Amino acid sequence: MEDTEMASELEPYEPDKKEKDGYFYGLAGRPRLIARTSTNRWIELQHAMGWNNTLFKTRKEYLPVVEHKVMCRWNNDLSSAIIKALNECSWSYFFPIRIGLEIIYGQSRPKSPTVLLVAVEEDSLQWEQGITIALECREILRAFHIPNVEVEIREGRYERHAASEQFEIQIDAENWCSGQTNEAALPMLSSLGYPIGYLEDLKGQGTVGLHLKLSQDKTSTTFYGLTCRHVVGKDRPIRESYKLSGVHRQYHVQANHTGFLACFDELKSIQKEIEESIEPLLAAKTQWEDWYIFDETKKNRRPTEKEATHLVKLQSGAAYNAKTIEHLAKLEQKDKRKIGHLAYHSSFEISSLRPGYLKDWALIELNPEKFVNGPENKVFIGNGTKETYMDGEILENGFLNLDLRDEDVLGKYCRVGKRGSATGLTFGTKSGVEAVVRHPSADGKDVYAWEMLIVPERKYKRFSDRGDSGAAIFDSLGRIVGLVTASTDSRPNNDWRGICEPGPSNSRNLKSYPGGYTYPEEADETSNDDMAKFPNGVDVTFAAPIQWVLEDIRNFTGLEPRLA
Repeated sequence: MEDTEMASELEPYEPDKKEKDGYFYGLAGRPRLIARTSTNRWIELQHAMGWNNTLFKTRKEYLPVVEHKVMCRWNNDLSSAIIKALNECSWSYFFPIRIGLEIIYGQSRPKSPTVLLVAVEEDSLQWEQGITIALECREILRAFHIPNVEVEIREGRYERHAASEQFEIQIDAENWCSGQTNEAALPMLSSLGYPIGYLEDLKGQGTVGLHLKLSQDKTSTTFYGLTCRHVVGKDRPIRESYKLSGVHRQYHVQANHTGFLACFDELKSIQKEIEESIEPLLAAKTQWEDWYIFDETKKNRRPTEKEATHLVKLQSGAAYNAKTIEHLAKLEQKDKRKIGHLAYHSSFEISSLRPGYLKDWALIELNPEKFVNGPENKVFIGNGTKETYMDGEILENGFLNLDLRDEDVLGKYCRVGKRGSATGLTFGTKSGVEAVVRHPSADGKDVYAWEMLIVPERKYKRFSDRGDSGAAIFDSLGRIVGLVTASTDSRPNNDWRGICEPGPSNSRNLKSYPGGYTYPEEADETSNDDMAKFPNGVDVTFAAPIQWVLEDIRNFTGLEPRLA
């Protein structure tokens, strides 16, 4: 990037190990640089922070493409030419993106030029071949009248992210925005974004993004939960589709064992925090009532009205949270959380009707008795979010009703949000250009898919993570834009298909994604070996346009999909 480069060379140069490892510092997965067409020398920038002006490495972050010249000229002909140029390497995806430096407190954002970012398989490409390919790609951009866009090749992979009525009736529906309990219990409630796993002893968990009906009859009582095929596809061949079998049904539950425990543990953590806050206030109240009230010299020890009111509120919250934990404990057995069975799923193939669309959807037929009011399409965002992110109508209890939009969302950028079972509520920007993703197949016939790109808002770092596949993406008016399918994250040993695996990192606690400027592990003196253990970084999410998904459901089932 220009802001981390020195004087220009006459031609591109081979990066040394430090540049390869540090050029993309701050991006998720710790990607390594292979080659770049810019002739400017790179230097590692640092910034001082804290009382002692400690030096930290300056992180990079993704930003959406907003240049009209790039957006209007990014088309099939250009993509096909680049695909041909990449024919001799094991590439995963490519797309135009802005990569800039993080904003340092008190400073303005440095310039963030657009680059064509190409990802290749790890250890599959050396600089000599890589720079030849990169220069050819740049010439193609010039031929399509896109000047001043350099090409950068990095290592990376396309990584898929793979309700109980008795519990929900205990939730105080009028108290959504007054405490942490209800939001912590969301994974076990029926609003959109709840986790889905197998009833069988199988690993993996995804997200239910929408509730649909499949019928011309608006009075139909059959409801479906929409998620991704790779969330519920088990070990079926990729070209195999599925329609409901009355003999061998595949049942699904709300949250696998790990997801359930994460929800349970978070509620217990909240209980501990509330009780710790109650303790000093209750002690002061007891001391006053038992002793100080009788001592004229201790009248200043009387709790204030504000403290007394706060104590009552905390005690009420503790009782409510404890009751919620008690009822949630009754759902520990998987069969208590069974919500439905697999009804349909697509094959993993490029659509014949929509060239470039990789079909990846599944429908779970839901048991309506597991939902208090029947499945609805609403997502909890909290009233405090309205002024910052949303323009749509938000209900008094913090829920936003989602709706479908008629116009095509491709080629447009807009602010979007999603609630997934892994990262909860996050916001980002849908880029004005789409990514081209390569999907190798066993028969050697690669397929190429177009997918929407979501760049996270800076405070989130990641728009999605493993376990969020299937989550609905919506714009600021609550109109549904697409479904989360995958990301650019290529963390080592990260061989998951978009569905979260057992482990302590699966908690939906957003404290895992705090944003902020720096971390202790990022100090300049920290060794590279230690840095490699730090997983956080800015990521880009891939998504399928919702209109394409619904169109394929219609063609596959012969029924009209509508929001429930």
